[in-house]
Amino acid sequence: MQEKIAFYGLVIQEEAYLKYAQIADFVCFIKPAGVQFDDKQLHGIPVIESNPAMEDILLPGTAVVQMDADYTSARDILSEMGFGENRIFHETGFFPFQSPLLQLESMIDDCRTLRISCLTDLGLSLSVRNIFSLPEEFPVFGCLTKEQGPEILLPIQDNLYSGVWADYADLPLRIRREAIYLGPMYTWCDMEEALEYIVTLTLQCKAVYVSVPFPDTIQHRKWHVLKEMKNLRVTEFTAGAERFFRVEKLPTDRRTSIYVAVHKDATLPKSPTYVPLWLGDEEKNTQGFQTDKTEPSIAHLNHRINECTGLYWIWKHTEADVIGLVHYRRYFYSMHEDVPAATLVEREEICSCLDDYDILLPKLNAFALPLSVQITTGLDRAECDHAMQVFRRLIGERQPAYLTSFDRVMEGHCFYPLNMLITRRDIFDRYCEWLFSFLIDAATELDLDSYKDNNRRIAGFFAERMLTVWLTKQELRIKEIPIGKII
Repeated sequence: MQEKIAFYGLVIQEEAYLKYAQIADFVCFIKPAGVQFDDKQLHGIPVIESNPAMEDILLPGTAVVQMDADYTSARDILSEMGFGENRIFHETGFFPFQSPLLQLESMIDDCRTLRISCLTDLGLSLSVRNIFSLPEEFPVFGCLTKEQGPEILLPIQDNLYSGVWADYADLPLRIRREAIYLGPMYTWCDMEEALEYIVTLTLQCKAVYVSVPFPDTIQHRKWHVLKEMKNLRVTEFTAGAERFFRVEKLPTDRRTSIYVAVHKDATLPKSPTYVPLWLGDEEKNTQGFQTDKTEPSIAHLNHRINECTGLYWIWKHTEADVIGLVHYRRYFYSMHEDVPAATLVEREEICSCLDDYDILLPKLNAFALPLSVQITTGLDRAECDHAMQVFRRLIGERQPAYLTSFDRVMEGHCFYPLNMLITRRDIFDRYCEWLFSFLIDAATELDLDSYKDNNRRIAGFFAERMLTVWLTKQELRIKEIPIGKII
């Protein structure tokens, strides 16, 4: 069903609204009492006296209050006429005739400057204000708010946007994390509620754009309280006759610790970003490095699951905001082009990467054989098959939602190797909680001490592939970066 649109008052430049009339099945101008205007039509559009009896011809619909009308009085009149409060808009907030396209172009230019790949219009106000002019070269998505129902959608909006969602929670994470546009409908809601919502959205994405009502008025000045809020960076833009804010979270000084798994003497980085962690035979720890034997600890399983005992110790004993694990002979290299080859990645670059990505990993390893076969290379096939069944059974018991992912990865041809990663604390904790829900029991159940040579580390080889299993069910942005030795 198409919308019925009514404009309260005589619009100064009414031609700007005519293109919207093409897709509505009823449009009129409502003339407030006392306004002198003798014509019955304006550019072929009816001009009707405000009267509660109009309800029959106008509803359901949207009312737009003229720029120079008394909004409060108009809202009361329109409410009596049957318009819902969330369907009454001020002209400058609904369809400003001076610069809606300028504002959108300014936002898109700003997005590109910030390396933001798309914009989501929360509330679909851009489709009303730029009904035939949403850009094709930059993805603009639409999403209804919780107050809006799908019945307000016009067929044309599906074509205007790159995609439309009925619920913000349904937006793909990769879209939700970019930029959000809050249209003028938010300028009329409760200020405290609006600010809380803006802050919540800002913490989840790169930037939130907020339309500012009435430049140089009391209503506009109210929104400057945003600039006084802690942990937010607020930038104000002017586009034609309109203004809007860009709200971002301030970068934080994130504590970053990249732990280096060590089990023999080696040349180690001197940077404070890198922290040696001794795994294995403590008698060989001649330099007195921190060991993984501090309780709670699973150091007794190191000969079975390799550096995973270090992962467990980091999970249980550290508090850094950004956590990583590398090996004494393998490190992540910097991606900067202006640094010497084999320069190790440092805190500043890591934190910058984690503004755009969630986890940093080595490049994906690909094999001609399925991993279920590839893992047996140099090992006893029967012992590998037994270990695979133990892992599969425990995952089915402890993490049943991941059983299909386990099968797909083991029958697939690639995985992220070496248990090397750098990520935020919350992601690291989630992975460790998942991994150690079954890994400790798997390593304990397998009678590995009776195995020969490398076969004793079969549980560790399977554990190395578990990060890939876990990642298949996460919505994480992965950045692959090169690895190598210290030169």
